[in-house]
Amino acid sequence: MVSYSKNEGKSIEDAIIITDVNDHFAGIDAEYRFIENKFGERGISWKLIKQELLNEKQQVFDRITIQLTDQTVVSLYFDLTAFFGKGF
Repeated sequence: MVSYSKNEGKSIEDAIIITDVNDHFAGIDAEYRFIENKFGERGISWKLIKQELLNEKQQVFDRITIQLTDQTVVSLYFDLTAFFGKGF
């Protein structure tokens, strides 16, 4: 079962850590499930603006930027280090 840290994901230092995933694809799916659980259904409650891969301090992060229906733009950081590149 996928687990998420209690981090809020507002910065790299506070990135959401996803655990208990077996490969890269399951990790990416878990990112979007997290966003849908927090903000609602994609395409209805929010839309994807940008997804960026970042390398910092020998770790790999995703910064996912979304726009909510009220036009608020939110960026969330996820730590992909544990599963990035596995399962290709």
